[in-house]
Formats: sequence, structure tokens, C-alpha cells
Amino acid sequence: MGKIKVLSLGLSQINFLEQLFGKIKEKEDIFSFNADNFFNHGNIALKKGIIDTLYNFENEKISFLYSIIYFFKSIRRKLFWKQLFLELHLKGVNSLMVFIKESIHDLYLVEKKILPLNFDVYHCNSLVKPHVKFLQYLPDDKKIVCSFWGLDLYQRSGVNNYYYISLALNKANVITVQSLEMKEVMMAKFGRALEKKIEVITFPLSKKIFTLIDDYKTQPEKIDSYKKKLGIEKDKIILSVGYNAEPNARHIEILNELNTLPDNLKKNLTIILPLTYDRNKEYLAQLNDCIDKLSLIDIITIDEYMDWEDLSLLKIIIDIVIQLPKNDALSSAVLEVMYAGGIGVLGAWLPYGVYKRNNIYHEEISAINELGVEIENICKNLMHKKEQCKKNNSFIRQKFLSERIVENWISIYKPN
Repeated sequence: MGKIKVLSLGLSQINFLEQLFGKIKEKEDIFSFNADNFFNHGNIALKKGIIDTLYNFENEKISFLYSIIYFFKSIRRKLFWKQLFLELHLKGVNSLMVFIKESIHDLYLVEKKILPLNFDVYHCNSLVKPHVKFLQYLPDDKKIVCSFWGLDLYQRSGVNNYYYISLALNKANVITVQSLEMKEVMMAKFGRALEKKIEVITFPLSKKIFTLIDDYKTQPEKIDSYKKKLGIEKDKIILSVGYNAEPNARHIEILNELNTLPDNLKKNLTIILPLTYDRNKEYLAQLNDCIDKLSLIDIITIDEYMDWEDLSLLKIIIDIVIQLPKNDALSSAVLEVMYAGGIGVLGAWLPYGVYKRNNIYHEEISAINELGVEIENICKNLMHKKEQCKKNNSFIRQKFLSERIVENWISIYKPN
């Protein structure tokens, strides 16, 4: 029996796929993993032997002859006409030519470029309209897995997006979400008839950073040296806000709230802003303007990708991690800080019930305007709060670093 061939479609992002595919291969090397539209957000060196082939099907050209052939193939499909009238209704006549060209190209790519490669499983990641477009053309005898990542479920809306995602979900054999809360939102949006297809499962996390955190926590001289490297005074209370440079992280609102703290407390704080990816230039300019207006608070921005050692040490030195985006899935960046002993201050509206269900200590607030009071209270009782966090690493290992996660993914990928 040959290997089970898996193709990742949609957004094939390195930090998700390298961990997922790598962990699976370590446990059971019966798969050949391949990826379309591969996205390496930090120019991370991809480990050899994990992904066999990287494709970029969208850049494949179609000849004039095949354009004619696939035009007639397209117009024989009932879905083509349904989608054309949807396009006409939502966007008007001017959008039709683009729609027809894209439909012809997509059908050609599936029939002439993708299907001949004979994949057994198609895994579509990050479910937004552009990422699911190939699925409608795939044969019914192939296994299709669809995975919501978070913002694709919470931020995307509209009839057009809803139609194409519903089409993909109805065709899928398995739909994965990262939490029970995401499952409920998904069913509320797309129908409870999909429930039997849904698997609540996280992506495997890299154990490397957790192992380094365990190691470096026993080396106070290394921790002090890293603080010195960042220019942080030894006795400062260190807060971090978010984990990327997207407006969704709400840095500006959070910083303005922290700026209302008493002066004697602000002088004792250092705030770290990790801004290494999803760098929105317009938003970064607004953020810098906000930082310039703050008084008495030290701000450190992390703008360049870090190596494993610095990343691990950063997680260790953070006393309080503030995570209050408008919406989010489960953040490994926040989880790493809580594993290292930091206190999570999380939005009560976020789908983080798994932390409560697994005894992972954290604080919650229901609105950003409660942040100042919460931070002041934590800082007054910092040692007591951190004592309550000491068992978090054990609970996090049991829930998020379990080998069962990889075993469940293997079951998902094996053809029925």
C-alpha cells in the first residue's frame, strides 16, 4: 500500500502545518504531505522531510484553447448558473466577466493540475471564500477536511462568503474547530445539521519552546541577562499585550486604559508589544502616535523575529499577558506565557472556556474599561496571583501537549 497523499489548500501557513505534519510523521509515517499557497510569515527554515511538494496552483496559466473548452464545461454545471446569478445580484453586471474567468480557471486547475496528482485527502485551512473555491470541483470519493482557525469564523460575514463556505462545509467529510465555543458559533452560522461532521481539536503545539521554558526558568542569571539586553530594570513588573501587529489586538485602547493607572504604578511597569507579524503599516503608525503620548510607562516593541532562546526567555520574564482582541481562537503565544508562570488577563467574551474546564488559572474582564482596576489589583497582589499560576504548566501539558491530539489528527486524515 502506498502512502496516503494529503494536499493542504487554502492558507498553508508554516507555523500550523509544520507542527501538524511533523508530529504526525514522527508518530506514523504513512502520509505524504503537500501544500498549495504555502505561507511562511517569518522566513522560517522549513524542516526537510515534512512537506514533500509546495505548489502554487493559482499562478498556473491557462491557454486560449483550454479557456474555450472550460468555458463550455463551466456553463454545463448547475452551480455555475446559481453562482453567476448570486454574483449579479450582489455585485452587478460589471463583476460577471471576472467571475466567469475565475470559474473557468478554477475548474481547469482542478481537472488538469490537481486531480492528476491523485491526492487522497484535501485539507482546506482558514475558511474564507478565496480559500475554498477548489472544493466544489473535487470528486465525492475523496476525503475533504475543512478547518476553521478563528478569525475566518468570527470576522468574515456577508451572503457571498456565507454561500461559498456553506458549500464547502456541506461537501466536507470532517470540519475541525479549536474549541466548544467555536463549534457553537459555527453551528449557529451554518446549521446544526453539520454537527456530526465537527471535531473539536487543536493543532499540535511545538514542545520545543515549552522544554526551553522549563530549562531557562532554572537559570536566573540567563533571565536577568535577557532583561538587561532589552533594557528592563530588574524589579519592573512586565506586561505584554497581544501577539501580533493587527488592529484586532486593540493595543491602542489597552494602552490608553493603562495610561490611567496611578503614576507611582506606571513608573513600575514595562509594557512589551510583540509586533513581529501581520504588520499593518497604517495601524503601526497610529500605534506609534499613541505610544508617543503615553506618560511614565516604558514601552518596548518587538519588531523582528526572535530565535528560540530569546522567544522562550521573553515568555518567562512576562508577569502579566493581556489578551483582549475583539475575537480570537486559542492563542499559543498567550498559552506559552501562562505556562511560564505569567498571569493571563483575558477577555470574558473570547472562546477560552477550555482554560476554566482544565483548571488553568487566569483572570477575566468583560470590557477594556475594567482593565485599569484589574491590573492595579494584580500588581498589589502579584506574588499571591503568581503562586496561583504555578500549577498551570502541568494542566497545560495535560491538555495541549497530549499525544492524543496527534492521534486524533491521524484518524481524521485516514480515508474512510
